[in-house]
Amino acid sequence: MSETTDHAARTRIRDAHDVGLFVEAGAGTGKTTALVDRVVALVAAGHGELRHLAAITFTDAAAAELKDRVRAALETVAAGTDPTYADARARADRALHQLDEAALTTLHGFAQRLLSEHPFEVGLPPGFRVLEPVEASVTFEARWARLVDAMFAQPAMEPAITTWLVGGLSVRHLRRVAFDLWAYPERLPPEVDAPPLPRLRAEELGDALDGLLTMRRERCLDDDDRLADHLDGLIPFRDALAAATDEIDALAAVFAVPQLSCRRGQEKHWTGVQTVRDACAAADTRRQAIVDEQRRGALAILAAAIVAEGRVYADDRRREGRLEFHDLLVLARDLLRDHPDARSAAAARYRWVLVDEFQDTDPLQIEIATLLTAAEHPPPGARWADIALRPGALTLVGDPKQSIYRFRSADLRVYHEARERLGLETVALVENFRSAPHILDVVNVVFDELLTEVSGVQAGHVTLYPHRDEPAGKPTVGVIGDGVDAFMVEVREQEATDVANTVRHIVDQGWLVEDGASGWRPALERDVALLIPSRTVLPALEAALERAEIPVRVESQSLVYSTAEVRDLLAVLAAVDDPTDELSIVAALRSPAFGCSDADLLAHVAGGGGWDYRRENPDASPAASPVAESLHALRELWMHRWWRGVSETVEAVVRERQLLEVAAAARRPRDRWRRVRFVMDQARAWEDAGETSLRGFLEWAGRQADEGARVNESVAPEPDDPAVRILTVHGAKGLEFPIVILAGLNTVPPNQPPPVLWGPAG
Repeated sequence: MSETTDHAARTRIRDAHDVGLFVEAGAGTGKTTALVDRVVALVAAGHGELRHLAAITFTDAAAAELKDRVRAALETVAAGTDPTYADARARADRALHQLDEAALTTLHGFAQRLLSEHPFEVGLPPGFRVLEPVEASVTFEARWARLVDAMFAQPAMEPAITTWLVGGLSVRHLRRVAFDLWAYPERLPPEVDAPPLPRLRAEELGDALDGLLTMRRERCLDDDDRLADHLDGLIPFRDALAAATDEIDALAAVFAVPQLSCRRGQEKHWTGVQTVRDACAAADTRRQAIVDEQRRGALAILAAAIVAEGRVYADDRRREGRLEFHDLLVLARDLLRDHPDARSAAAARYRWVLVDEFQDTDPLQIEIATLLTAAEHPPPGARWADIALRPGALTLVGDPKQSIYRFRSADLRVYHEARERLGLETVALVENFRSAPHILDVVNVVFDELLTEVSGVQAGHVTLYPHRDEPAGKPTVGVIGDGVDAFMVEVREQEATDVANTVRHIVDQGWLVEDGASGWRPALERDVALLIPSRTVLPALEAALERAEIPVRVESQSLVYSTAEVRDLLAVLAAVDDPTDELSIVAALRSPAFGCSDADLLAHVAGGGGWDYRRENPDASPAASPVAESLHALRELWMHRWWRGVSETVEAVVRERQLLEVAAAARRPRDRWRRVRFVMDQARAWEDAGETSLRGFLEWAGRQADEGARVNESVAPEPDDPAVRILTVHGAKGLEFPIVILAGLNTVPPNQPPPVLWGPAG
């Protein structure tokens, strides 16, 4: 193999053991290999034993791969025959015996290891445990419901709650605030002083409306002008403000006032039309300020209660020893920061710390790494960036362009500050082993244009150099479809059809893909990965691939709740739970669980039938009709659900409606079985967490879908599965595929608010 462009950097990573390193590794440059080489070289050179080293990565799968590759590399060294390296062979053999106890793990796993060794220092019971995701979610919902009840029961909270609700916001919006704040208890201030609710400036808004209406009377020359129509439409709102007799009426009147700015109106119809427009804009600015002032005031009061409860909630989890995953990081940081003896013991045990995927590190995680590798215990209040590190103790590896986990509090400012402040030597890996040269040409051209470094916000592009040769006569980069000017649903259907046709063409034409030592072979469906930005693209793609008789596997996290089988099962459960939910009932009837056609539903309605299955069907609706029989079956399930638990009800629906048998008729039944069983497992976990309400389970499942819950649909990888794989961009991180198709690039990113953070991020 020829020497790489960055050979000197790779040698430095492997052999410079007395220097801390900051490794910037572009996509496909073999950073895991470089990390493994450094670990094995540290051990083989006799600088330390494997049990004295912590190699930390981002996911369980990455940690398992890291351990496997370290094992393979150690076995290679141990099996050597050159007598010159007898000592290295002995050290590698000893390291193999330490592999099971070595800290080659995720950061959360490493934090749990630290806390297990020192629980009492941070007030944990020795038998603490980490809640499963479902149990943690259920616990949060119960705590949130308790706080809502308490807030509504306090007379002092009534004005803020009234303002919040009358202002068009809801308890659901407050729940989002609590969800974001409670997720990071270390950022909650000890106390929050909530100012009193601001005085409502209703009369000021009324005066602004009066002023606009006066201009309407004095300056308008044509009553048919569109600006005049706009101003005339404000009269009812002005009157409502004037007629308000109490605070609630005034609040409702203020929040009901629509946007006042208007660019309409013709000059010939007004005496100074621009003056009127400017007055409208100024009045709207005043209106928005009054509305925002009330909402902010209400939120300050409500958030103070949420913050106080969040601190108590986190403390209760600690005392009870029932932790969430993020609690592991908070308490591990507290252990190392506040307990010098424990920190010294941990630092003596773990003398070298190597952190992979550093671009996805948040301030709390870098604190743990720097405290553990500090030359001495830092003084109280010292920032992590000011801590002096032991020479060679810390190695950070990452690529800022791959930082895609901002929703998990990853912060590029941490990355840049660590590079600039920690005194680590920066080395760069720039030779790509994964992609063909033409692909890298496209990446370099596009990203050079799009990625300009903005510290803490965006990383600049670093040119990648190809290691592989270009496959002669084989396409490497292309654009699918011509684009259509149509409604989004039509665009997605056309795109999905183009994607399916392309996959069929790739397989039928026998495009060649490289298969390791086997060389080149014709492509199969399983060689193709479809990457999509969100679950909204999924239904059209699944349908198009099904029509083209292409096997497909929805493999990513976060997509399971959007699959047809799960949507249908949840619709049936919603219909069983609520006989008045006509939308869910009709959806259930149209699902494979009942198989009623639109013609059946129309005939049922034409015959005088309704959807409330608790009532007897009228004579005009024959008892033997598919809809009548299905409604009777729903009624039976509804009656029995009062005596069944949630999981029993789910199992009864699956069993009695023969959902597993129906799925057997599909092209890929095992995928459908896996998804149905996933819902059954979630229902059991819901009950194990102490919950008994079917409606509560459905609401919880709905939130998982709405919040894009990232659940592992696959219980294990299935490399022999012949199907095309569909993944989100997040789900595909760190994976490799012979052929990748990017679909849904016309999808507008969801307009989600940023996480609610309280206090300094660093």
